[in-house]
Amino acid sequence: MSCARGRSRGDTATAVALGRDGLLAMGTAGGRVRLVDRQLRPVPGREWIAKGFPVSKLAFSPDGSTLAGVTAQGHLWTWRFSAGDLRVMKKQLTGTDDVSAIALSSDGQRLVAVGFNVWVFDGRSGKLTATFEQPVPTSGGTGQYDAVAFTPDAAAVVAVGLEQGGSETAQDDGGEEVQGKGGVDTWRLAGSATAPPAQQSCQCAADGADVTDDGRLATFGTNDAHVVVWDAQQRRLIGDQTISSKPGDHVYGTAVSADGKRVAAGTASGELAFWDPAADRMLGRTRLSEEPITRVEMSDDGKLLLVEGQKANVLDAPVGAGDRWLVTLS
Repeated sequence: MSCARGRSRGDTATAVALGRDGLLAMGTAGGRVRLVDRQLRPVPGREWIAKGFPVSKLAFSPDGSTLAGVTAQGHLWTWRFSAGDLRVMKKQLTGTDDVSAIALSSDGQRLVAVGFNVWVFDGRSGKLTATFEQPVPTSGGTGQYDAVAFTPDAAAVVAVGLEQGGSETAQDDGGEEVQGKGGVDTWRLAGSATAPPAQQSCQCAADGADVTDDGRLATFGTNDAHVVVWDAQQRRLIGDQTISSKPGDHVYGTAVSADGKRVAAGTASGELAFWDPAADRMLGRTRLSEEPITRVEMSDDGKLLLVEGQKANVLDAPVGAGDRWLVTLS
Protein backbone atom coordinates (compact mmCIF):
# COMPACT_ATOMS: atom_id res chain seq x y z
CA MET A 1 0.00 0.00 0.00
CA SER A 2 1.26 3.48 -0.83
CA CYS A 3 -0.14 6.78 0.36
CA ALA A 4 0.18 10.34 -0.95
CA ARG A 5 -0.94 13.22 1.23
CA GLY A 6 -2.31 16.56 0.13
CA ARG A 7 -3.23 19.73 2.01
CA SER A 8 -5.52 22.58 1.08
CA ARG A 9 -3.50 25.71 0.29
CA GLY A 10 -4.15 28.96 -1.54
CA ASP A 11 -7.54 28.70 -3.21
CA THR A 12 -8.82 26.04 -0.79
CA ALA A 13 -9.96 22.73 -2.29
CA THR A 14 -13.53 22.23 -1.08
CA ALA A 15 -14.60 19.23 -3.18
CA VAL A 16 -12.74 16.30 -4.76
CA ALA A 17 -14.08 13.35 -6.77
CA LEU A 18 -12.37 10.19 -7.98
CA GLY A 19 -12.99 9.14 -11.57
CA ARG A 20 -11.94 6.34 -13.88
CA ASP A 21 -8.24 5.50 -14.29
CA GLY A 22 -7.32 7.55 -11.23
CA LEU A 23 -8.45 10.88 -12.69
CA LEU A 24 -9.43 13.44 -10.05
CA ALA A 25 -11.76 16.42 -10.22
CA MET A 26 -11.03 19.26 -7.81
CA GLY A 27 -13.29 22.18 -6.91
CA THR A 28 -12.23 25.18 -4.85
CA ALA A 29 -13.61 27.91 -2.59
CA GLY A 30 -13.03 30.35 -5.45
CA GLY A 31 -15.28 28.35 -7.75
CA ARG A 32 -12.52 26.86 -9.90
CA VAL A 33 -12.95 23.30 -11.24
CA ARG A 34 -10.09 21.34 -12.81
CA LEU A 35 -9.11 17.78 -13.64
CA VAL A 36 -5.79 16.35 -12.47
CA ASP A 37 -4.10 12.96 -12.70
CA ARG A 38 -3.12 10.89 -9.68
CA GLN A 39 0.19 12.80 -9.47
CA LEU A 40 -1.96 15.97 -9.20
CA ARG A 41 -0.78 17.23 -12.59
CA PRO A 42 -3.42 19.34 -14.41
CA VAL A 43 -5.10 17.80 -17.45
CA PRO A 44 -4.78 20.33 -20.33
CA GLY A 45 -8.00 22.02 -21.36
CA ARG A 46 -9.95 20.71 -18.38
CA GLU A 47 -10.49 23.77 -16.19
CA TRP A 48 -13.25 26.36 -15.77
CA ILE A 49 -14.88 28.70 -13.23
CA ALA A 50 -18.20 27.63 -11.64
CA LYS A 51 -19.89 31.03 -11.39
CA GLY A 52 -17.25 32.11 -8.88
CA PHE A 53 -19.08 30.32 -6.06
CA PRO A 54 -17.47 27.71 -3.75
CA VAL A 55 -17.84 24.18 -5.14
CA SER A 56 -19.35 21.87 -2.50
CA LYS A 57 -19.81 18.51 -4.31
CA LEU A 58 -18.43 16.81 -7.44
CA ALA A 59 -19.22 13.47 -9.11
CA PHE A 60 -18.15 11.68 -12.30
CA SER A 61 -20.53 9.63 -14.41
CA PRO A 62 -19.70 5.89 -14.30
CA ASP A 63 -18.55 5.96 -17.94
CA GLY A 64 -16.22 8.89 -17.21
CA SER A 65 -17.76 11.09 -19.90
CA THR A 66 -19.29 13.75 -17.66
CA LEU A 67 -18.65 15.61 -14.42
CA ALA A 68 -21.41 17.06 -12.25
CA GLY A 69 -21.13 19.57 -9.45
CA VAL A 70 -23.04 21.82 -7.11
CA THR A 71 -21.97 25.12 -5.58
CA ALA A 72 -22.48 26.21 -1.99
CA GLN A 73 -25.32 28.39 -3.33
CA GLY A 74 -27.17 25.39 -4.79
CA HIS A 75 -26.34 25.83 -8.49
CA LEU A 76 -26.13 22.39 -10.14
CA TRP A 77 -24.32 21.76 -13.43
CA THR A 78 -23.01 19.04 -15.73
CA TRP A 79 -19.87 19.22 -17.86
CA ARG A 80 -19.63 16.79 -20.80
CA PHE A 81 -15.95 16.56 -21.71
CA SER A 82 -16.08 15.47 -25.36
CA ALA A 83 -18.27 18.38 -26.43
CA GLY A 84 -17.04 20.88 -23.85
CA ASP A 85 -20.72 21.18 -23.05
CA LEU A 86 -21.59 22.91 -19.75
CA ARG A 87 -25.24 22.80 -18.67
CA VAL A 88 -26.63 24.56 -15.58
CA MET A 89 -29.77 23.02 -14.08
CA LYS A 90 -32.82 25.26 -14.08
CA LYS A 91 -33.71 24.81 -10.41
CA GLN A 92 -31.41 26.17 -7.73
CA LEU A 93 -31.48 24.09 -4.53
CA THR A 94 -31.12 26.36 -1.49
CA GLY A 95 -32.32 26.65 2.11
CA THR A 96 -34.21 23.50 3.08
CA ASP A 97 -33.13 22.03 -0.28
CA ASP A 98 -29.43 21.83 0.69
CA VAL A 99 -27.58 19.18 -1.33
CA SER A 100 -25.57 16.52 0.52
CA ALA A 101 -24.71 14.20 -2.42
CA ILE A 102 -25.03 14.05 -6.22
CA ALA A 103 -24.65 11.36 -8.89
CA LEU A 104 -24.92 10.94 -12.66
CA SER A 105 -26.49 8.11 -14.63
CA SER A 106 -24.21 5.67 -16.48
CA ASP A 107 -24.23 7.79 -19.65
CA GLY A 108 -24.14 11.14 -17.87
CA GLN A 109 -27.56 12.17 -19.20
CA ARG A 110 -29.38 12.29 -15.85
CA LEU A 111 -28.38 13.99 -12.63
CA VAL A 112 -29.72 13.22 -9.15
CA ALA A 113 -29.21 15.37 -6.07
CA VAL A 114 -30.17 14.43 -2.53
CA GLY A 115 -30.48 16.21 0.78
CA PHE A 116 -33.55 15.67 2.89
CA ASN A 117 -35.32 14.77 -0.36
CA VAL A 118 -34.44 13.56 -3.87
CA TRP A 119 -34.34 15.67 -7.06
CA VAL A 120 -33.78 14.23 -10.54
CA PHE A 121 -32.78 16.40 -13.52
CA ASP A 122 -32.48 15.89 -17.26
CA GLY A 123 -28.81 16.71 -17.80
CA ARG A 124 -29.40 17.79 -21.39
CA SER A 125 -32.25 20.26 -20.89
CA GLY A 126 -31.51 21.16 -17.28
CA LYS A 127 -35.14 20.57 -16.34
CA LEU A 128 -36.22 19.08 -13.01
CA THR A 129 -38.05 15.86 -13.94
CA ALA A 130 -38.86 14.28 -10.56
CA THR A 131 -38.94 15.13 -6.85
CA PHE A 132 -39.31 12.54 -4.08
CA GLU A 133 -39.97 13.39 -0.46
CA GLN A 134 -38.88 11.08 2.33
CA PRO A 135 -41.64 9.59 4.49
CA VAL A 136 -41.63 11.15 7.95
CA PRO A 137 -40.46 8.50 10.49
CA THR A 138 -42.67 7.71 13.45
CA SER A 139 -39.90 8.76 15.85
CA GLY A 140 -40.01 12.28 14.40
CA GLY A 141 -37.72 14.27 12.13
CA THR A 142 -36.31 13.47 8.72
CA GLY A 143 -32.60 13.00 8.07
CA GLN A 144 -30.35 13.83 5.16
CA TYR A 145 -29.26 11.25 2.67
CA ASP A 146 -25.49 10.67 2.62
CA ALA A 147 -25.03 8.98 -0.77
CA VAL A 148 -26.94 8.28 -3.99
CA ALA A 149 -26.59 6.43 -7.31
CA PHE A 150 -28.67 5.50 -10.35
CA THR A 151 -29.34 1.89 -11.31
CA PRO A 152 -27.58 0.97 -14.62
CA ASP A 153 -30.75 1.53 -16.67
CA ALA A 154 -31.45 4.86 -14.88
CA ALA A 155 -34.87 3.47 -13.97
CA ALA A 156 -34.41 4.11 -10.25
CA VAL A 157 -32.15 5.85 -7.76
CA VAL A 158 -30.78 4.33 -4.56
CA ALA A 159 -30.21 6.73 -1.65
CA VAL A 160 -28.66 6.02 1.74
CA GLY A 161 -28.73 8.14 4.87
CA LEU A 162 -29.64 8.79 8.47
CA GLU A 163 -33.33 8.93 9.36
CA GLN A 164 -33.19 11.34 12.30
CA GLY A 165 -32.84 15.04 11.57
CA GLY A 166 -29.17 15.78 12.13
CA SER A 167 -28.85 13.50 15.15
CA GLU A 168 -27.53 10.07 16.01
CA THR A 169 -30.24 9.59 18.63
CA ALA A 170 -33.93 10.38 19.10
CA GLN A 171 -36.71 9.91 21.60
CA ASP A 172 -39.09 7.02 21.07
CA ASP A 173 -42.79 7.12 22.00
CA GLY A 174 -41.98 6.21 25.60
CA GLY A 175 -39.40 8.97 25.97
CA GLU A 176 -36.45 6.57 25.81
CA GLU A 177 -33.39 7.56 23.82
CA VAL A 178 -32.90 5.28 20.80
CA GLN A 179 -30.30 5.15 18.06
CA GLY A 180 -31.34 7.08 14.94
CA LYS A 181 -32.27 4.71 12.14
CA GLY A 182 -31.28 5.37 8.59
CA GLY A 183 -32.36 3.70 5.40
CA VAL A 184 -31.36 2.31 2.05
CA ASP A 185 -34.17 3.68 -0.09
CA THR A 186 -34.94 2.84 -3.72
CA TRP A 187 -36.99 5.40 -5.67
CA ARG A 188 -38.53 4.40 -9.00
CA LEU A 189 -38.54 6.89 -11.87
CA ALA A 190 -41.54 7.30 -14.14
CA GLY A 191 -41.82 5.28 -17.32
CA SER A 192 -39.95 2.21 -16.17
CA ALA A 193 -41.43 -1.27 -16.16
CA THR A 194 -38.38 -2.99 -14.66
CA ALA A 195 -37.60 -0.80 -11.65
CA PRO A 196 -38.39 -1.77 -8.05
CA PRO A 197 -41.53 -0.43 -6.34
CA ALA A 198 -41.71 3.33 -5.88
CA GLN A 199 -39.93 3.31 -2.54
CA GLN A 200 -38.38 0.53 -0.46
CA SER A 201 -36.43 1.00 2.73
CA CYS A 202 -33.96 -1.01 4.78
CA GLN A 203 -34.29 0.55 8.25
CA CYS A 204 -30.82 0.45 9.77
CA ALA A 205 -28.40 2.81 11.48
CA ALA A 206 -26.42 4.68 8.82
CA ASP A 207 -23.56 7.14 8.62
CA GLY A 208 -20.74 7.75 6.13
CA ALA A 209 -22.70 6.00 3.40
CA ASP A 210 -21.55 4.97 -0.06
CA VAL A 211 -23.32 3.42 -3.07
CA THR A 212 -21.63 1.67 -5.99
CA ASP A 213 -22.00 3.37 -9.37
CA ASP A 214 -24.59 0.79 -10.46
CA GLY A 215 -26.73 1.32 -7.35
CA ARG A 216 -26.39 -2.35 -6.39
CA LEU A 217 -24.39 -2.20 -3.15
CA ALA A 218 -24.65 0.24 -0.26
CA THR A 219 -22.26 0.58 2.64
CA PHE A 220 -22.49 2.63 5.80
CA GLY A 221 -20.94 2.94 9.22
CA THR A 222 -22.42 3.05 12.71
CA ASN A 223 -21.67 4.90 15.92
CA ASP A 224 -20.43 1.69 17.54
CA ALA A 225 -17.70 1.23 14.90
CA HIS A 226 -19.42 -1.30 12.64
CA VAL A 227 -19.51 -1.21 8.83
CA VAL A 228 -22.51 -2.72 7.04
CA VAL A 229 -22.88 -3.87 3.41
CA TRP A 230 -26.41 -4.06 1.96
CA ASP A 231 -27.55 -5.44 -1.42
CA ALA A 232 -30.05 -2.80 -2.58
CA GLN A 233 -31.35 -4.92 -5.48
CA GLN A 234 -31.96 -8.17 -3.59
CA ARG A 235 -32.87 -6.36 -0.35
CA ARG A 236 -30.54 -8.43 1.82
CA LEU A 237 -27.69 -7.95 4.26
CA ILE A 238 -24.31 -9.04 2.90
CA GLY A 239 -22.15 -8.39 5.93
CA ASP A 240 -21.70 -6.55 9.23
CA GLN A 241 -18.19 -6.15 10.64
CA THR A 242 -16.74 -4.47 13.74
CA ILE A 243 -13.95 -2.20 12.49
CA SER A 244 -12.62 -0.84 15.77
CA SER A 245 -12.64 -2.04 19.38
CA LYS A 246 -11.74 1.40 20.76
CA PRO A 247 -14.41 2.69 23.19
CA GLY A 248 -16.52 5.42 21.60
CA ASP A 249 -15.01 4.96 18.14
CA HIS A 250 -17.29 5.66 15.19
CA VAL A 251 -17.19 4.84 11.46
CA TYR A 252 -17.65 8.15 9.61
CA GLY A 253 -16.72 7.17 6.04
CA THR A 254 -17.12 3.99 3.97
CA ALA A 255 -16.58 2.83 0.38
CA VAL A 256 -16.99 -0.45 -1.52
CA SER A 257 -15.50 -1.81 -4.74
CA ALA A 258 -17.82 -2.61 -7.66
CA ASP A 259 -17.56 -6.36 -7.06
CA GLY A 260 -18.22 -6.00 -3.32
CA LYS A 261 -15.01 -7.82 -2.36
CA ARG A 262 -13.25 -4.87 -0.77
CA VAL A 263 -14.68 -2.37 1.72
CA ALA A 264 -12.79 0.56 3.23
CA ALA A 265 -13.89 2.33 6.41
CA GLY A 266 -12.53 5.44 8.12
CA THR A 267 -12.97 5.96 11.85
CA ALA A 268 -13.19 8.80 14.34
CA SER A 269 -9.78 7.74 15.66
CA GLY A 270 -8.14 8.43 12.27
CA GLU A 271 -7.74 4.82 11.20
CA LEU A 272 -8.47 3.37 7.75
CA ALA A 273 -9.48 -0.32 7.74
CA PHE A 274 -10.06 -2.79 4.90
CA TRP A 275 -12.46 -5.73 4.91
CA ASP A 276 -13.51 -8.48 2.49
CA PRO A 277 -17.25 -9.16 3.14
CA ALA A 278 -17.33 -12.22 0.85
CA ALA A 279 -14.59 -13.99 2.83
CA ASP A 280 -15.57 -12.26 6.09
CA ARG A 281 -11.99 -11.31 6.91
CA MET A 282 -10.06 -8.14 7.65
CA LEU A 283 -7.50 -7.23 4.97
CA GLY A 284 -5.51 -4.69 6.96
CA ARG A 285 -5.54 -1.27 8.56
CA THR A 286 -3.42 1.88 8.71
CA ARG A 287 -3.49 5.11 10.74
CA LEU A 288 -3.59 8.21 8.56
CA SER A 289 -4.32 10.89 11.12
CA GLU A 290 -5.04 11.80 14.71
CA GLU A 291 -8.22 13.47 13.42
CA PRO A 292 -11.38 11.63 12.26
CA ILE A 293 -11.55 10.20 8.73
CA THR A 294 -14.83 11.58 7.39
CA ARG A 295 -15.06 10.46 3.76
CA VAL A 296 -13.74 7.58 1.67
CA GLU A 297 -14.15 7.11 -2.10
CA MET A 298 -12.94 3.98 -3.92
CA SER A 299 -12.21 3.18 -7.55
CA ASP A 300 -14.32 0.41 -9.12
CA ASP A 301 -11.45 -2.09 -8.91
CA GLY A 302 -10.83 -1.31 -5.24
CA LYS A 303 -7.17 -0.37 -5.78
CA LEU A 304 -7.30 3.42 -5.37
CA LEU A 305 -8.88 5.39 -2.54
CA LEU A 306 -9.53 9.07 -2.00
CA VAL A 307 -9.65 9.74 1.76
CA GLU A 308 -10.61 12.99 3.47
CA GLY A 309 -9.96 14.20 7.00
CA GLN A 310 -12.34 16.05 9.29
CA LYS A 311 -11.72 19.58 8.02
CA ALA A 312 -11.19 18.90 4.32
CA ASN A 313 -14.49 20.50 3.26
CA VAL A 314 -14.73 23.30 5.86
CA LEU A 315 -14.52 26.57 3.95
CA ASP A 316 -13.14 28.62 6.86
CA ALA A 317 -10.67 25.98 8.11
CA PRO A 318 -7.11 27.29 8.55
CA VAL A 319 -4.64 26.69 5.73
CA GLY A 320 -3.30 23.14 5.89
CA ALA A 321 -6.18 21.83 8.00
CA GLY A 322 -7.96 20.02 5.17
CA ASP A 323 -5.98 16.82 4.75
CA ARG A 324 -6.64 14.46 1.85
CA TRP A 325 -4.87 11.25 0.90
CA LEU A 326 -4.63 9.10 -2.23
CA VAL A 327 -4.10 5.51 -1.11
CA THR A 328 -2.99 2.85 -3.60
CA LEU A 329 -3.64 -0.78 -2.65
CA SER A 330 -1.88 -3.80 -4.12
